[in-house]
Amino acid sequence: GGAVLPVFLNTGERSSVRSANQQAAAQQAANELAETKLAARQAADRLRAEKLAARQQAVKQQAAEVAARREARQAAQGKGKKTAAKVESESEGEDQPAEETLLRAQLFRATAAASCPLSCAQLLRATAAASRTGRCALCLQTGKRDSAECSKCKACCHLVCLHPPLQETPSAHSKWLCPLCAPPPPPPSHLLPPTSASLATFSFAVGVSARAAAEIAAGAAELFAKGMVVRTEGLSEGQVARCYEALTARFEDAMRRVKALDLDDALLGGGFDAIKLRHHGRYDVTVPEFTERPFRFTRDAAPWMGLVRAALGADAKLVHCGCMLSLPDSSVQPWHSDGDHLSETRHFSPHCVNVFVPLVELTSNNGPTEFVPGSHVNGKWKGAAHSVTPCVPAGSYLVFDYRLRHRGLANHSSQPRPLLYLTYAKPFFADATNFSATRYPELPEVAEWQGRDERSRKREQLSEKERRRPSAASPKAALPPGSDEQ
Repeated sequence: GGAVLPVFLNTGERSSVRSANQQAAAQQAANELAETKLAARQAADRLRAEKLAARQQAVKQQAAEVAARREARQAAQGKGKKTAAKVESESEGEDQPAEETLLRAQLFRATAAASCPLSCAQLLRATAAASRTGRCALCLQTGKRDSAECSKCKACCHLVCLHPPLQETPSAHSKWLCPLCAPPPPPPSHLLPPTSASLATFSFAVGVSARAAAEIAAGAAELFAKGMVVRTEGLSEGQVARCYEALTARFEDAMRRVKALDLDDALLGGGFDAIKLRHHGRYDVTVPEFTERPFRFTRDAAPWMGLVRAALGADAKLVHCGCMLSLPDSSVQPWHSDGDHLSETRHFSPHCVNVFVPLVELTSNNGPTEFVPGSHVNGKWKGAAHSVTPCVPAGSYLVFDYRLRHRGLANHSSQPRPLLYLTYAKPFFADATNFSATRYPELPEVAEWQGRDERSRKREQLSEKERRRPSAASPKAALPPGSDEQ
């Protein structure tokens, strides 16, 4: 309502266009409401996490105060240092404060609720004295369960409380160590320097030569360390041209529909499933043709798949595929990362990566992408003092960590800068923010506009068909030759 509709539309078409505009506005309002609800849920989750952290801190502080009071009581009584036998006999008596045991149980529940990977070690440190009373150092219970005793600190742990649980009680000569005394687990195999045996196994698994496997392993190590890998040997000129042609057709079709339905404001407000405005002059275009068989060179047969599988695993999945089109005079993007870390305190190996394939040669003038190597490591973002801007030929590819800081630069040239991007992730990961199926409304279809000459030609064709059609007034004309009317 209120929008000026194109003059070539008749009354019925104008009504349908207004209805489509109203539906788009209603869909946009629904999307805004959903985003508001999502923001409220995220705020509630953050509030719960803050409350949990505050509760953990309070429990730890209370435990420290109890320990300080006990030490002061021991110092006042002039006990000094005690032998192991005296400590054991005292721990079995009534000198063990009941409130300390309760605080250990509270700490266990609070730590377990946070799902912290270090909770086992932290819990053992807080409950080291529990083993002397016959309690499990993990659950603080004294039930009659099969237990294992650490050969170093003599801590007692139930077999079912360990991770993974033990099936049998370790023998006295096995020198079993509890999780606190045990050495840290070795790093994952993909973080270790490649050996000839591992390269041979990998090359056999992915069907490449040992030399190619060595190059893939070196690229994966570079991806883990710097967060990005650049390769200049990717798609051929013909494949780049086909991708560019498919992108151009989809962009022109989407913009034609936006203009015909007067949806410029909706595009500025966020966009649609087919096209989104990411920044001034920078459009994210969906190209469904890339999922079809003629474009298989961008999917399983892509030259970057070996590196992607080496980084994410053989079961890595394609999350999204599209094109980023930077038009002339587009502005600079702010520094950003496409996704967050899985943990606020620990750094894990990549769970999601992006692949950028420029469809034209990238120069310093047509708006390449600027990266900050190493900024994907948790807690290492200190600014863009050591940024790099790869300027590579068309068809090259860049694989970078989903958490790496980057930005698109301004396009000062007179030609658009198209870029194919693909997002891969481990099977458990799903990005409901960037690739939500309900976040963006569907872009409505419009009838193909026809000029006056085209309409005249179609009327002539219909008139010619009418003249050739047998008349209803002469039924004999409809009978085949040689047949008689009964």
